[in-house]
Amino acid sequence: MSAFRHTEVTARCLMMAGVHTVLFYKVRKAKIMAKMITRTFRTQEVTVMTMDVTTNATEPKTLTLPHVLPDNEKILKAAKKKLDTDTLKVVYVIGSEVKEELRGMDEEQFLAISVPVTR
Repeated sequence: MSAFRHTEVTARCLMMAGVHTVLFYKVRKAKIMAKMITRTFRTQEVTVMTMDVTTNATEPKTLTLPHVLPDNEKILKAAKKKLDTDTLKVVYVIGSEVKEELRGMDEEQFLAISVPVTR
């Protein structure tokens, strides 16, 4: 391949790559510019010790609560509501961590999924 031909092919590839980049930039810019409905959620990830009453085996379990509870008594009560069965019992709280996360969706999707609320 001659030096001229190699330069021409390289220029074409760069030009094609540049066009591709510009198209990608326009698509990305359009997605960013779409209006978003956002909300910050605070959840609490809780680890509790559970006990199987038939085998006396203990096992830590992790669950996510949709709200933040201030003390271990309330966390234990919420965990028992979610996890307790006839054979599995929540014994105590090992630990908990509050997580904050920003979530969002575009306006069109929100209007399609949401329901009207009266105040």
